[in-house]
Formats: sequence, structure tokens, C-alpha cells
Amino acid sequence: MSFYSYHVYVLLKTLSPSLSAGIVTRVFTTLKCKQIGDKQYLVADYSVVCNVGEHAQYQAAMIFFAIVYVFGIPIGSTLVLHCNRKKLFSESESGKTFRAMFSSIYEAYEPKYWYFESIIMIQKAMLTGGLVLIAPGTSAQILVGLIIALVFYTILLRTQPYEGEEEDLLQSIATASTVMTLLIGFTLKAVQNEGGPNEQGTYDDAVLDILLVLLFTAVGLSGMFIMVRSLPCCALAKGTEEEEEEEECEQKVEIQEETLREVVLVGDERGDL
Repeated sequence: MSFYSYHVYVLLKTLSPSLSAGIVTRVFTTLKCKQIGDKQYLVADYSVVCNVGEHAQYQAAMIFFAIVYVFGIPIGSTLVLHCNRKKLFSESESGKTFRAMFSSIYEAYEPKYWYFESIIMIQKAMLTGGLVLIAPGTSAQILVGLIIALVFYTILLRTQPYEGEEEDLLQSIATASTVMTLLIGFTLKAVQNEGGPNEQGTYDDAVLDILLVLLFTAVGLSGMFIMVRSLPCCALAKGTEEEEEEEECEQKVEIQEETLREVVLVGDERGDL
């Protein structure tokens, strides 16, 4: 292991777990200010005046960390994998060493989508911390979140990046649930801005509540189903089925080859005659 690779490994292992909703949200919260009179005040603490004194120093630091957390770690991970892409699935000694360090970043995905973990990290950061910068509780905030979720959902459906079909299915269901939840939230906010469902008589809160419950229940049941499918007994049964299918395919191929040989042999005999 080279000096460079070791320190990159330590850096990513140290920072990647920190790329959570809480950390990113706190970073963006430090940057969110509101104009009141002639001054701007920190929304999280209105006793703090923005862009002056200690807040200006903290703000500069948080801009740096926002770039590091939201884009630096995903891009850094992608660059490390790209520069060592020949080692990702190599059976050489250096390949095994590299996989021991970085396989958790890409092993869940198909070989051609080794970079997909970076897309997920950026999507999570933008969907959580990035929305803090937009007016909280407004239709605009929900709309931006809906756009981010829809873009990621489209990429997910187009690529189906996971190695296993179950993982693709579960991620698709979870992302669709996020999109539907944001869409229902946007609907509720639009109704509230128009005067409420009682005045309009169009939307029923009970129906929307039931839809939300059904969405979360579907995600939970899907996760339980995937967990059951991954149990040793179910995995063994699945492996047996796959082996039987492979044997059937091999038998069909053998039959086709035998038939072809017989046809060729008959043709040769007729040619001799």
C-alpha cells in the first residue's frame, strides 16, 4: 500500500460517515440569514448578526465545509475509483488490496456503475441540507425537493445500477415513496395557500393521510421482503433454482448442437451420394 493510497483511504473512511443529514443540515443552517431592517440575522439564532464578527469567520469556514461535504467527498471518491478502475475487479495482489480498502464504495453496484455511490451522496446532501437554504415550510422548498427526487428517480430507473434485482426494486420503491410524499406535501401546501380544503372542497385530508401511510407501509414491507429473501434458507432455494435453470439451458444447448451435427452429417452423406 502506497503512502498516498493509505492517506486517501483514511480520509474517506473518516469523512464519509460524517456525510449525514444532520451534519450537512448544520453546515447549511450557518449560511441561512434573514433580512430584518438594515441587517441580516441568522435564522437559527436571531441574536447573531450575519456577515460580521465571528459569524463572518464561521461563515467562511462553513462555505468550505459545504463544498467538502456536498461535493468534495463524492468527487474525491469518484476520482480515487477512476484512477484505480483497473483494480476494481482485478484478481491481482494490488487489486485485492485496493478492494479491501474501497470495495464498500462500489461493490453493491454493477461494474459499469461503479461511481453511483457518489450520485447517491450528492442527492442525499441536496435533499436534506441544501433545502435549508430555501424558505422553510413554503411551496418553493417542497418543489425544489420534488425536482431533486424526480431527477434521481429518473437516473435510477434508467440505470438500475445495483448488482442484485432486489436492491434495484427496493431503491426504486423507496425513491418513488419519497417523490409521492413530496408531491402530497406540495398538494397540501397549495391547498393551504388557497384557503384550505374545507373552503375549496377538493382535497380530503383523510385520503392524503391514508396515501402517506400506505406509501410508508409499502416501503417497510418491501424492505422486510428483501430481508427475508436474503436469509440463508431463501438464498439457498434461490441458488438451487438458478442452478436448475442453468442445467436446463445447458441441456437445450446440447440438444441444439446434437441436432445441428446430425443435420450436417446428413448433408455430407447426401453430398457423397
